[in-house]
Amino acid sequence: MGVSAMSAIQFTVYTEPNGKTAGKTISIKDGRLTKTSNAHGGFGYRFTTETVSRAKQFADFLNRLPTSCMTSYGIAKKSTGTITSARRQDQHPDRVARNKGNFRWPDGAGILMLDYDAPEDGQGLTKGDLITALTGQIKQSAYSYVHGYSSSSFIYDAAGRQWTGARGQRLYLFIKQASDAKRALDNLHERLWLSGFGRFDISKSGSLLSRSLVDISVAQPERLDYSAPPQCLNGLVQKRPPFTAHGSGLLDSQQALPDLTPDERSQLDAMQQEARKAVESEAQAVRKAFDEKRGKIIREQNPALTQEQAERIVSTARCGVLQADFVLFPTGDAVPAQVTVKELLSNPQAWHGQYFREPLEPGYRSDNPRMAMAVMFGKQAPMITSLAHGGIQYKLGDNVKSTHENKGSSTEEKSAPGGFESDKGGVFEVRKDKDGQPVKKQITYKPVSVKAISRNHEGENWGVLVHWEDMDGKEHERAIPKKLFHANGTELACLLADGGLPIKPGQERKLLQFLAAFKTTARMKAADCTGWLEKSFVLPDKTINETESERIVFQPAGLSNISKAITTKGTHAEWMKGIENATPLAIFCISAALSAPIRYLVGVEAGGFHLFNTTSKGKTTVLQAAASVWGNGTDPQISGGDSAYIQRWNSTTNALESKAEAFNDLPMIVDEIGEGDPREFG
Repeated sequence: MGVSAMSAIQFTVYTEPNGKTAGKTISIKDGRLTKTSNAHGGFGYRFTTETVSRAKQFADFLNRLPTSCMTSYGIAKKSTGTITSARRQDQHPDRVARNKGNFRWPDGAGILMLDYDAPEDGQGLTKGDLITALTGQIKQSAYSYVHGYSSSSFIYDAAGRQWTGARGQRLYLFIKQASDAKRALDNLHERLWLSGFGRFDISKSGSLLSRSLVDISVAQPERLDYSAPPQCLNGLVQKRPPFTAHGSGLLDSQQALPDLTPDERSQLDAMQQEARKAVESEAQAVRKAFDEKRGKIIREQNPALTQEQAERIVSTARCGVLQADFVLFPTGDAVPAQVTVKELLSNPQAWHGQYFREPLEPGYRSDNPRMAMAVMFGKQAPMITSLAHGGIQYKLGDNVKSTHENKGSSTEEKSAPGGFESDKGGVFEVRKDKDGQPVKKQITYKPVSVKAISRNHEGENWGVLVHWEDMDGKEHERAIPKKLFHANGTELACLLADGGLPIKPGQERKLLQFLAAFKTTARMKAADCTGWLEKSFVLPDKTINETESERIVFQPAGLSNISKAITTKGTHAEWMKGIENATPLAIFCISAALSAPIRYLVGVEAGGFHLFNTTSKGKTTVLQAAASVWGNGTDPQISGGDSAYIQRWNSTTNALESKAEAFNDLPMIVDEIGEGDPREFG
């Protein structure tokens, strides 16, 4: 395999504006070595985009990095700026929140960091052994990388006593396509398992954690790397070896770390199944003790619960759902010491962007007060996102109410239906060959499942809430009418494929069989269209003022693509700035768009406004301003298709009526009446 020449590689450096330590502080407390993180997400830090052209240049850069700096290996939309939190974005529109929406992988080449931590109870690998183990999985002979040790390695006191050795090591691979970082790291993790370097650790809550020689959570463009030296107190000093460069050229990760073959996938599944069996009894004991202890905390907040009910709430949290009575621990001075999920859901505006201890394990990484964050608004349901164990998302409520509030409800089905298996590698049909041995046939290359059954308030339009993961690891949810399961199979498969689910060609019918076989007791109310449903207002991606009893999902009777047009982008402050110099006609159109939902509440009949003038007088521009209230305000001639909120008149009357129904209780904005057939207007 040829070696790609090195090119300009971009990454980001964050600097504490007052010269204080950005990364870690290491000290001695009560005779023990302690370390704390100072970055707190980098809020207020300046960031700049830096460029290197070879591995040695990057190694030299890291060796000169002061304690006031950190790095990450994605880049922002602009080359320099100041970091703020997502919660404070409206107050600081000129600043940038450090998240996936604002940071991305560079186009072309980039840096993939491999993070190795020595086991707490054993001897870690030497530099040579680690490099041999990692590079042994890579099917390319020549490429460049940088090796270094973590910021907590090789700490000595004033008397020369060594407190830590090589606690952690880093390998920075220079890869041809930076956007392939996550897939490549996941693949390396799986190949390390196949080579005997995998294991399951048991978390303090009793969950099984898949581990290898690399941390798979670091492949995020905004992920901070404490690459600079730490601040050492109490006479401590660090004497870690310098970062060193090795090899030349770029690694073609897509070729050098190919996806597992079906045989390799089967071998990995068998290895992991055996590994789970070996630790399951110990994990069960840990879970039992943890549920009892955590359940007592929940009962303190709600004495009406039995201990069994409280422990069931904790068990549900382990499956990624935090029920109404689950107790959370906010961080910060101006918040209560404890709060329930129900309180978050009752006042989402106040809690959006608030930081918490890890929901299941509040003692996890006590040095990081921003271990988890509440995300109450967005395309997905309200959730808590945690940095623990490679990243966890906990849904809040999700129609799984507390036992005493909603008897008969239960968590959604987690396991695959009989005859199928599902893991992060996708969905497989499982059959036995003539010798009685299991044979797997791949259906999808990413996981997909059914979370709940939905139906409208009249007991019709039954459907299912399908959840899947795309090739970038992004999660999707969509309520789908059940009648599609009885079509020829291609319509539903095309819908899911358009949403990023990678389906193996020819397996569309098997995918339908897999989804149709799911059993779940979770129920949701289906809304046939946007707009008012009793006291709730339904949009494709969320429901405003949702009822306590059931979650409401948007589920049109047919396949509507309105969700592509009704989207959220940017911040309210940015939008206000964009319209601050709007013309009176634009303000009128914006006001009309804002008033559409109110018409129903005050009992006013529907109506419309017709703007007319000669060409190029700004008619489309003011319509774009009105459309920006609810979604994509791009000129439909530029955006086109389903992604534009503005519709076109070049349709039949029946087609326009169908579109109008899709925009129920919302403004319908149609441009270019000259394209319509005069006979259609009567």
